[in-house]
Amino acid sequence: MDVEAILAFGYDLGANGTRKLQEADQFGRLPGIAWYDADTEHPTEDAEPYLLTAAGVEYSSGSDLVKLLKDHLGVWFVSYGWVDEPKYLLAACTLKCDWDDEAQPIDLAKLDEQVVQHELDTKLANALELLGVTPTQQRPAWLHCVRGG
Repeated sequence: MDVEAILAFGYDLGANGTRKLQEADQFGRLPGIAWYDADTEHPTEDAEPYLLTAAGVEYSSGSDLVKLLKDHLGVWFVSYGWVDEPKYLLAACTLKCDWDDEAQPIDLAKLDEQVVQHELDTKLANALELLGVTPTQQRPAWLHCVRGG
């Protein structure tokens, strides 16, 4: 079993049945959101191409959508939790550590400087506006989570 610790700056969007979005109904569905398809197992499959298209980024089938999101918008989706029941973040910066990596010091002040220097708040806000969703989380934050499976 692979286990990975993740420190990400962004928003926790939740999981399929428990979305952390103001637009979600009681069942976690997103009625009225243009890119949302209730039959899609992983919502990022719909959100990634929609976000790129809304931002005017051209791509072809087989393109690495995560790389395109990082390069053009400065944000991407990160899955966390158990691989069979993932939850999602919208992130503008991530640090990862596998279960067998050595402990690494983290300079929190330097990370916060990067947030300001690279305008990560603005990049996240722009992506949320393009997606037409509002997180229940008040503002972006450093989020610590685990992915395993």
